[in-house]
Amino acid sequence: MSRTVNILRLPLALIVLCVIASVSAIGDDDKITALPGVNFEVNFDQYSGYLNAGKNGTWKFFYWLVESQSGNASTDPLVVWFNGGPGCSSVGGLFEELGPFYVYKDGATLYENIYAWNKNANVLAIESPIGVGFSYDTENHTAYTVGDDLTAQQNHDALADFFNRVQPRYNNSRWFISGESYAGIYIPTVTQNVLHSIKNETFPNKNFGGIAIGNGYSNIQNLTNALVLWSSYHGAFGLYEWRDLKEQCCVVNGTGEVGDVDYCDFASHFDATWFNNTKDECGKKVLEVLNLDQNMYDAYNFYQDCYLSDYLTNTKKFINKGLLRTPMQPSEDITAADLYEDSTDNQNGYPCYNGLAARVYLRQPEVLKAFHVDPEWNGTWRGCNDPLNENYPVKYVDTYDIFVDIINIATDPAEYVKDFRILIYNGDVDTVCNFLGDAWHFDNIAQNTNLTVLQRKPWLFRSQLAGFHQPYYTTYDTASGKANFTLDVVTVKGSGHFVPNDRQGQSLQMITNFINSVTNYNATDSFNATPKPAQTFTTVVPDTTTKGCAGLSLLASMMLIWLGIVLF
Repeated sequence: MSRTVNILRLPLALIVLCVIASVSAIGDDDKITALPGVNFEVNFDQYSGYLNAGKNGTWKFFYWLVESQSGNASTDPLVVWFNGGPGCSSVGGLFEELGPFYVYKDGATLYENIYAWNKNANVLAIESPIGVGFSYDTENHTAYTVGDDLTAQQNHDALADFFNRVQPRYNNSRWFISGESYAGIYIPTVTQNVLHSIKNETFPNKNFGGIAIGNGYSNIQNLTNALVLWSSYHGAFGLYEWRDLKEQCCVVNGTGEVGDVDYCDFASHFDATWFNNTKDECGKKVLEVLNLDQNMYDAYNFYQDCYLSDYLTNTKKFINKGLLRTPMQPSEDITAADLYEDSTDNQNGYPCYNGLAARVYLRQPEVLKAFHVDPEWNGTWRGCNDPLNENYPVKYVDTYDIFVDIINIATDPAEYVKDFRILIYNGDVDTVCNFLGDAWHFDNIAQNTNLTVLQRKPWLFRSQLAGFHQPYYTTYDTASGKANFTLDVVTVKGSGHFVPNDRQGQSLQMITNFINSVTNYNATDSFNATPKPAQTFTTVVPDTTTKGCAGLSLLASMMLIWLGIVLF
């Protein structure tokens, strides 16, 4: 005989416990027991699985959460990470840049990144939009219905699902959104959505602390114009070419005199939909001076040398545009074992083989199982999704209005969010999203939102120059109708596009100070600048013979800017 239990007669405490158990079980089921190939002792918990990104639960975003190594995961802040592309994987970003695991060139061994961003924070990687990495549409696995506004809404819904359903123990944590490159569009658009939801009291976690954008795609006109100046001052073309270019492009109307090159609008001489469509002789001159051989340097780091023995390929980018490939071996078939690691970096060539090594690792069946990848996904993991990238409709070529709206909400005296902070950081030798174009863009925003400007100053890492810091801010003042707000524009000396990998220690010091509301980026109070590695199980001795990744030309950099196709 069956018996019906009347829930109204159960003790309240028991009901509460049942609810808590049912909620926490979702996150508990996502816990990673162990990742294959790890060669060091892991002292933090990890979770991975899927978030609902809308469309009645059929849009599924893959996430990977690595909790803080500090031992205080429950109180440490949460840092969300988005890679750009559009169409590139945030899981790949953790393996190649800021995560606790780096993939050795065998594509099977994971060794420790001692400057991982989860030293004092919980780091959440979300693969966005649908079609990136392990994220997919359950109704159509090959559908890539994307765009800036749709991606923003998907990201908003996925974050809400993370706090509400998947990991509700984080719904009172202070949290931040970070990312790089085309995440310069993803982040402000999702931030705008989240802030409006917080204002309307419909978002599950109102403790939104701010955003950090690295080498962001922020304003196509500024990035293009600044790239021409940057290239001249870094010796990419000569005095006579520079003179001819100024005479062709920068003459003040009616005077015959060359004007201030800082205000010379090179970008206006091109069709915004395709960089090669020049409108006049100025555009042709710009193409001439920036059209370096594509294999002479790496556009993502002007001073990074990656050598390849027999193959001409770009190991940092998986799309076809602007690349040279050998007919002997397509880039998708090259493995880390094919590459040599001789380089000018201090990581035994890791920046040149990391993308391929991560790809090999993330295609292993035992790795997919450990990550709880849905069997029905049935795809092949790639660092960047080529078809999605090539068909992505870029809407926002200027983020000015979005940031003005963000600042207006963040500085509202009603304090919908408290002490909101924005960090804009740029590696200063990146030619794809250069520091000067971003500096112009955010100075213009700061001036037009009446932020107070402080003096630009250097910041240090281990007593050495790490870059420069330009602060803007407001303080709470009922008379002016402003709340506390900070905008920091920071350069990272000697770094290219991928700051967490190019300058590991500097980037960890920078982000740790940022999320702890420390305005002095020199500070090391909550940061160990010389961390000791964890106990290893085996010793992997890097082979330091030769390395390899060919680069993109300055012309290709501008093509990427104009097309909105920016790696990671």
